[in-house]
Amino acid sequence: MNSSIHQSTHPSCRDMVMLSAPVGVKLSPDGRRLAVIVRSSNWRANRYESRCEVHDLSAGTFHLLTRSGTVEQVAWVDDNTLAVLKRDDNKAQVWVYEGLIGDGWQVTQHKTGVTWFEPFADGILFQATDPEREESKTRTDRFGRFIHFEQEPSPSALYYVNFAAMRTYQAHMRASADMESDSLIRPVIMLSRLLPKPLAIRQVAPSPGGDTLYITGWPRDDLIYRRDTTVVCLTLDIYTALADHLRRERVQKESDCTSDFDDPRDIGYLGEVTELAIPRGARVTTVAPDGNKLLVAYRERDDRMYTREDLWVIDVSAALAADDARDFLGAMRNISGALDRQVLDYTWAASGIFGSYVDSAVIRVARFRECGGPVSLDLGRHHLRGELDVAQSGRMAFIGMDAETSAAVCVADPTDDEVRWQASLVRDFDTQVENWDLGVIEKLCWNSKDGIQIEGVLRKPTDFDPDKRYPLVLIIHGGPSSFSPAYLLTSEDRNVYPTVQLVNKGVLVLKPNYRGSIGRGQGFMELNVNNLGIGDLWDLESAVEHLT
Repeated sequence: MNSSIHQSTHPSCRDMVMLSAPVGVKLSPDGRRLAVIVRSSNWRANRYESRCEVHDLSAGTFHLLTRSGTVEQVAWVDDNTLAVLKRDDNKAQVWVYEGLIGDGWQVTQHKTGVTWFEPFADGILFQATDPEREESKTRTDRFGRFIHFEQEPSPSALYYVNFAAMRTYQAHMRASADMESDSLIRPVIMLSRLLPKPLAIRQVAPSPGGDTLYITGWPRDDLIYRRDTTVVCLTLDIYTALADHLRRERVQKESDCTSDFDDPRDIGYLGEVTELAIPRGARVTTVAPDGNKLLVAYRERDDRMYTREDLWVIDVSAALAADDARDFLGAMRNISGALDRQVLDYTWAASGIFGSYVDSAVIRVARFRECGGPVSLDLGRHHLRGELDVAQSGRMAFIGMDAETSAAVCVADPTDDEVRWQASLVRDFDTQVENWDLGVIEKLCWNSKDGIQIEGVLRKPTDFDPDKRYPLVLIIHGGPSSFSPAYLLTSEDRNVYPTVQLVNKGVLVLKPNYRGSIGRGQGFMELNVNNLGIGDLWDLESAVEHLT
């Protein structure tokens, strides 16, 4: 037996839960700084908390930016300013850190909290629930109403706030007495008032130019409406719209009688609305850096949940000119179909379109070209955990993992070789598990009862003896269109299942990627169609037989 095993520690479930882990990365536009969201455990408060670190990549240093609240999202306003969505007292609001120091400036004070935000036109867009509709829904939930739950209108709304206007407003609020403050107008516009019909807002793709938004929504919040997508193009002069909004609101407050501005339908000053003739189920996800093209996610073959969603590119002019879904589809170009993988996370930078995908039991990155097939990138030893980010400078950031390391924050720069990128380590979280006995990860392959080759991830004790018999535990991922990665420590290992503790008790742990799992193409993903609970059970039973 290896003497190092005697010196190793068998971590407890509490040890695993207490591990800090990176959960998000965002590069500054110039690629010189990296914001990292790190999640840790507060055992006394019985909760997870997330903080934001800012790394100076050229100097090799970092500092903790947030020291309170739980960070849910970060986005760079410019190279020296970071906007942060953080939750205090169960209400998430947006804070801005200028110069990347200090306590930050609270930009939003939305009554129901902010769901997500995006920098836009010297301010931010943010999604939240409309307080009036949310209060109505709360009363309905308590007292009931004679309406089917799937007919409940969505309370989701989209807002815009301008930084300079909010600074002026807050300064006036500090300098005003109570009576005077009542007359002040908060510089926040509800842009979703322009929608031609109520929508559950699912996605917003702003143009980098700050003059156009593409809003994707469902008729209602319920999942059964996911195929009934509507995409609206909102064109606006946001500065003029804000000035008009403040003027109209001021007139209404000062007027003792009904003014011309009292009609809630009089909102044309906010901008122009065009509903796109998209194919059913399509979503506009991203606008090109030059604003002239759109990235669309769409299932071409059918809209079943197990059908792969591909990425498509369409010119904005063609999208606006399309009279019907057939015209729209005819103008789209599929850029990810040749990969035959579901693209998980993607971004469109000046250097191209990049996306992550599952390949067998690891996550890789591909660059998608508008002409020609996708190119899979070589980022070195680490594979992705999930999220990636690409700066306008071309540098990429990601959270890396593999079968031998727990977690690492990495950046990668392109080289003269289109495939090979130069990756470097920014912060290694492996020191937390130094001398921990986590077992050994091995990728396993076997044939199911009908001859289909199945893969899985086997965790064995460090001192595994092939001549010895061991108990076996199977951990089955959900989905079924999901997968179990061949990584040393996944989030479920840390927070859900005692996989490490079982292995340290002499138990083998197998995570099968049975038929229906992603990572092996469309054909494998739909092998359990009309066979659910039969073929996938064969895959599990044959795994046990293979290991016996």
